[in-house]
Amino acid sequence: MRPSAESPAYVIASSQHLSRAEALVAVVASMPSDAAMDSLTARWAKDMLTNTRLLLDSPAGDDPVRRRLLEDLETVLVQLVQRSGRSAEDREILDRTLQRTQLLTRLRSGASGT
Repeated sequence: MRPSAESPAYVIASSQHLSRAEALVAVVASMPSDAAMDSLTARWAKDMLTNTRLLLDSPAGDDPVRRRLLEDLETVLVQLVQRSGRSAEDREILDRTLQRTQLLTRLRSGASGT
C-alpha cells in the first residue's frame, strides 16, 4: 500500500525541501543579471533538482497543488543547471519563468504550509 501524500513524513520532507528551494531561488533572483553562477550554487541547484524529482515521484507528488509547485520548481532548476551563467538570454529566460510562475511567492507559501 502506497503512503498518502499527507503522511507526516512526506509533509515534513516537502516543507523542508521547499524552504531550501526558496533560499536558492531567492539567491539566484537577487544576483546581478550579468553574474555567473558559482560552482557552489550550481551544485546546490543540481542537488535540489534531484530531490525535486524524487518528491515528484513520491506520494508527495500526488497532491495536485504540491505537484504543480514541484513541476514549476523543476523547470527553474533545469534552467539553472543548464545555464552557462554568461548568456543574457539564459538569464532573461530564467527571469521570465520566475515572473510567470510567481515561483518565489509560491515557494514561500508552500514551505510554510499555507
